[in-house]
Formats: sequence, structure tokens, C-alpha cells
Amino acid sequence: MKKKWLAVLSLVFMMSVNASAVYAAAETFTTGKDWTEHMNEKQKFIAIFAPLILYHRYGVNFREKPEQYVEKIDKVLMDNPYIQNEDIANIFASTVYAYEPENRSAFDAIEREFRSRKLGSPDYYPRLMIRPAARKEFDTRIE
Repeated sequence: MKKKWLAVLSLVFMMSVNASAVYAAAETFTTGKDWTEHMNEKQKFIAIFAPLILYHRYGVNFREKPEQYVEKIDKVLMDNPYIQNEDIANIFASTVYAYEPENRSAFDAIEREFRSRKLGSPDYYPRLMIRPAARKEFDTRIE
């Protein structure tokens, strides 16, 4: 009987530790600095996959495959080191906003809806860090 209770208590303890780790991970955001300094290609892909699905549900029709956005974000961060403290979801949204003008109205709608619903803290919803004027398609610097 003692072994059974010990096993149950051990299982409950392990589950609570795992739940705490998952909760802590959900509370942290990946920044551009994390992206450039600590992440491999698979981790980068995973970091943009959830925002990609969210943005797609809100009407953003992406031109490229997710792995191609990883390369674009790498270049954007290299050319714009001042945005490294931003959340990678915001950097991703800003990158798509800059290079795919046909998606700008969808991102503007997302931003308006998230602001009006006041989801989470003011820093939680996607903030578009850029509002580019006419720019060349191949220019990667965000201003």
C-alpha cells in the first residue's frame, strides 16, 4: 500500500513540476536577441509557426512558406539590430507587413481588433513596429 501511495505522490509531483514549466514557458516571449543568439533553425520555425497560424486565421495570406520567413527575419534582424528586444511575433508581423503590401489591411484589422478587445497586457497583442512608405521590394531594413 505504501508503494502505491508513493508512486501516486511521485506522479502528482512530477505532473506539477511539468505544469509549472509549461506555464513558465507560456509566460515568456522569444525576442529578436534570443532568435539571433540562441536559436537553431527548428526553434526559429517553431517560434513563428503559432503566430503564422493566428495571423492566417485573421485573414493574412502569406506568399511564402514558413521556412522562408525564417531567412527573412534573420536578414531583417541583421539589418535592424535596434529591434532585437521586440517579441519575435511582432518582428514577424512587421516583416510580412513590410514585404507583402497586400496583407497590410489584414494586419491593420488585427491590430484594431486586439486593441478594441484589450486582450492581455498592452504588450501582448501584435504591435506593428513599422509603417513603411513606398520602398523597394528587396530592401530589408525596417524604418
